[in-house]
Amino acid sequence: MAMDLSCIGKKHEPVITPYTWKDLAIYSLGIGATREELQYIYEKGMKVFPTWGFQPASDVRLMNEDLEPKGAHAAGMLSMENELTIFRPIPLEGKLCTTAWISHIYDRGKEHGALIVDEMDTTDAEGTLLFHNRHVMYAGLDGGFGGEQPPYQKTVYPDRDPDHEIKDFIGESQNYLYRLNGDFEKVHCDPDVAKAVGFKRPIMHGLCTAGFAARACVNTLFGSTPEAMTRIRVSYKKPVYPGTEIVTKIWESKPGRAVFQTFDKAGNLLLNNCEIDWNI
Repeated sequence: MAMDLSCIGKKHEPVITPYTWKDLAIYSLGIGATREELQYIYEKGMKVFPTWGFQPASDVRLMNEDLEPKGAHAAGMLSMENELTIFRPIPLEGKLCTTAWISHIYDRGKEHGALIVDEMDTTDAEGTLLFHNRHVMYAGLDGGFGGEQPPYQKTVYPDRDPDHEIKDFIGESQNYLYRLNGDFEKVHCDPDVAKAVGFKRPIMHGLCTAGFAARACVNTLFGSTPEAMTRIRVSYKKPVYPGTEIVTKIWESKPGRAVFQTFDKAGNLLLNNCEIDWNI
């Protein structure tokens, strides 16, 4: 059964996400925040870590199977890229309203699969647009349907040593902590499921690894004003296992913009084509 392309552009029913400071703290702990980052994990003087904006979109994807087109092969699907654009500071509590749609389905050919792009607008309870998510899913078994080729997007890295190298450690149980945000996919927690799909053991959520890298960038570049972040984009290159030492390399490319990559201790590239923008 071929993918049903008629889903493109159809907006889904809005999803309401109520939240409090506890949800923000659980998220920040899930991406490795420590006691040195008290503003993200303690309600006194709390600030929203900006990549929490990925979270409502993650909830919507889990609640809307239609964000995977009918006829697509779930066995061949992997998250490939996430991008978050923030228009206004995210409130410390309240209700968010997220509307999602599939914006594009690109064809990379029979041997190289398809790309499914879903997008989401999130507003506050009064309808004010707060942020926009763009998510690219690789559908490895669904290419060759004669569709449009994807645009070529590649981050340009300066031909010099990075300006900053931030080391971190993804804990042995980090996947079990991060899943409390609501992503209960069993490949991240059940050893039998992980082995059945080809992994040695449960793997990290891609957005958790992205959160570790985002912390490295925010804390290094504009840590006292996290609300200054306006955009972040990350692409996933390799699954990450809990208990991994990582290093995020950051190049400041121009005022208010940096590009970054994240590697494991062995030098394997984990995150690539990564960019972060801020406005101070």
